[in-house]
Amino acid sequence: MKSEVNKQANQQEIPVTEDITEDKTPSTPEQKVNEAEAKDEEPIDEEPLTVEDELVAARAQIEKLQQALEQAEANRAKFEDQYIRVHAEWENFKKRKGREIADKVRFANEDLMRSLLPVLDDFDRTLKSIEETDNLAAVKDGIALVAKNLKARFEKAGLSAIESLDQVYDYKLHEAITTLALEDEDKKGKVIEEVEKGYKLRDKVIRFSKVVVGE
Repeated sequence: MKSEVNKQANQQEIPVTEDITEDKTPSTPEQKVNEAEAKDEEPIDEEPLTVEDELVAARAQIEKLQQALEQAEANRAKFEDQYIRVHAEWENFKKRKGREIADKVRFANEDLMRSLLPVLDDFDRTLKSIEETDNLAAVKDGIALVAKNLKARFEKAGLSAIESLDQVYDYKLHEAITTLALEDEDKKGKVIEEVEKGYKLRDKVIRFSKVVVGE
């Protein structure tokens, strides 16, 4: 009995489940387009802003602009104050320098005048001694001393006499007021007489020597 049952069971056909496979049929261009459109994500609609939200955003923007304006005003006031200060300092500097230059021009000879005061005192003493004595030799010595002192003061200030007599005529130092014909060949082209002494202040000629030149 059992053998018959087993035999029937073996003979019974077991249904085979078919595998579901993908369709390998190539897609047409229209199908590819449809598939691509289907895969695209649909746009997400954003929730529109309310009037209150727009007002809040506008107030924030206005506050930000107000802060920037206040900062710009502060910077402007700062730079304006700096400009006023610098301009005032510049004007004071120009006035101060102007006064200094004017004083230098007005008192340019102050040092020279101070150095000549002792010579002026010598002149006063010499004039007084002339009135009190008849000793001409003493008066002559006094005048010579004053002249020597005066020349020393001038030389200290940079003044020096131009040596002209018996020197070759030099138009940079001499001014020939006339010429004199000479037989002595050695004196031709040279200064034979000094009419007025010339002077230099350091390296600059401030007065030419007026001379007579031999020819």
